[in-house]
Amino acid sequence: MDLLPHNSLNLVKKFRRDIDRLFGGWETFPLYHKSLFPKVDIEEKPDKFIFRAETPGIETKNIKILLKKDNALAIQGNTEDEACDEKEGFLKTERFSGSFYREFPLPSNIQPEEIRAHAKRGILEIVIPKKEIDQKFERIIEIEAAE
Repeated sequence: MDLLPHNSLNLVKKFRRDIDRLFGGWETFPLYHKSLFPKVDIEEKPDKFIFRAETPGIETKNIKILLKKDNALAIQGNTEDEACDEKEGFLKTERFSGSFYREFPLPSNIQPEEIRAHAKRGILEIVIPKKEIDQKFERIIEIEAAE
């Protein structure tokens, strides 16, 4: 038994073909690049968070890393790519060019003054140390009487 009727499956396939024909595939859909570039991996270790962003060909002077007041990490910047058009012999361009912005909420147990970043071989790495939380601390909280 099919989950979708045969006609519905054909409609989905047709929609996908139409998008591919109109935009050259999902990867070139106008909103795709701005929301998913640069691609970022986030790793949590017992003592830190590590963000790794793919930034090949982007000079570090064109990247800004900001810890916002609402405890969010923002990565923004722009890529400078030579202009290319059909007159120069390009049949298709897939490389992203323009500005980008990614934002990631962070927990409250970080050490903002200890955040470090470095770039190597097209990977931007941001290390965010965690604060040590005293797990042994225990306290009874009294409930105040309402007046």
